[in-house]
Amino acid sequence: MLQRHLETFLERGEEGGGVPVFVEQALRSYLRCGIFANGFLRVQCGECGQDKLVAFSCKERSICPSCGGRRMADTAAWLRDAVLGGLPVRQWVLTLPWGLRRLVGFNAKLSSSLLRVFVRAVHRHFEESSAEGARFGAVTAIQRFGGALNLNPHFHTLIPEVAFYSNPDGSVRSKLLKEPEPLDLECILNDFICATRRILAKKNVEVEVDAVTSALASASTRQTQLFGPRPGGRIERVKGQPSLKHRQQSLSVQYAGFSLNAVVYIPSDEPEALERLCRYIMRPAIAQERLQLLSGERVALTLRRPWQDGTTQLIFDPLDFIARVAALVPAPRTHLVRYHGVFAPASPLRSAIVRVLDKEEDKEAVDQLVDVRAMTMGHKRPPSKASPRRRLTWAALMMRVFGVDVLSCPVCEGRMRIIAHIQDPPVIARILRHLGLPITPPPIHPPRAPPLQLDWVS
Repeated sequence: MLQRHLETFLERGEEGGGVPVFVEQALRSYLRCGIFANGFLRVQCGECGQDKLVAFSCKERSICPSCGGRRMADTAAWLRDAVLGGLPVRQWVLTLPWGLRRLVGFNAKLSSSLLRVFVRAVHRHFEESSAEGARFGAVTAIQRFGGALNLNPHFHTLIPEVAFYSNPDGSVRSKLLKEPEPLDLECILNDFICATRRILAKKNVEVEVDAVTSALASASTRQTQLFGPRPGGRIERVKGQPSLKHRQQSLSVQYAGFSLNAVVYIPSDEPEALERLCRYIMRPAIAQERLQLLSGERVALTLRRPWQDGTTQLIFDPLDFIARVAALVPAPRTHLVRYHGVFAPASPLRSAIVRVLDKEEDKEAVDQLVDVRAMTMGHKRPPSKASPRRRLTWAALMMRVFGVDVLSCPVCEGRMRIIAHIQDPPVIARILRHLGLPITPPPIHPPRAPPLQLDWVS
């Protein structure tokens, strides 16, 4: 669908000044992901000589389900093994009013300011019940999307319910904190709202965005059509039986459009549950199993949970679906995972808390020849063995997530290794032609004539 309608979407965007360059790059990169004609690795068994080709990936962090899923699993494994493992962790979820979502979605400085204020508000609450000298930590995943693929920036913050204290010898001890109560959440949310109002009053938070970006954001947050048969009208919905159940959770408060939830708690002795939670907050925006291609190339998105009015699916025209995805692409150099307090890079206690690979583990890691960076497009040479590692290799990650040993030869069960990085087009064509595979990427269809003049002013 993207191959057939991308050029049409980009041409329509020219009417409003053009789709942002980084958005177009993300969409085009996704179309190159996993295509043998764009380059691949040649992997060979050292025992029987069996060959296997592995296509390069796009490494897109926003819209590619495959690369986003790999990044999700990799970061979750790192958080479990090195950062949060062995600690009792509570998830704090902060959502913002509709009016703030567009501002936060396109103003990285405002997003950072609000996140910093929120974490400080929670840590101040912990300080009131802790001894002097207590330090705290947190890890936040900034999610830009909601369950309907709408622009909905919000914070998933994992905070260990322990206070860290520095010993004279440089080591660190920890002490458990008490569970928060509903009144505590009300106080934290009230402090955050007051601080947010001060920030909005002092700073110029309006961001100059082009007409296309503004229209994409407006249609995404308002759940309206941009290109469909009724531009400005509501996205088509499929409804079932309205849900009358609304369970009020004890550790959840709402006020003035803000919402704070702290229900999910993972004890220190449940590492698998911690990793599942980390995968959830790091998940990519698009889940392919929830998408269905209908007649007329329309796309049906199945909601994770029915809405209160009974809506179970949203139906998009092709261009509206691409527009919805385009609104979720973050600007370059925007960090979506943040470390706070003792986990922050500049914290003097980080080295005593965050686990790093020892020499034997590091040697074992660098000796594995399949590296996650070797699976990305544009890779020119094998990674240096002198550089320290903290991430799982691609092979170890596949084993951990799917239980599949990708380095095991399917013929003799020997060990496979990379013997070549194939990026030269003539060599690519010669190998693929010999194997009977397509030597060119799938074609991208030319743009179609617009049925009407589109007004990009939101």
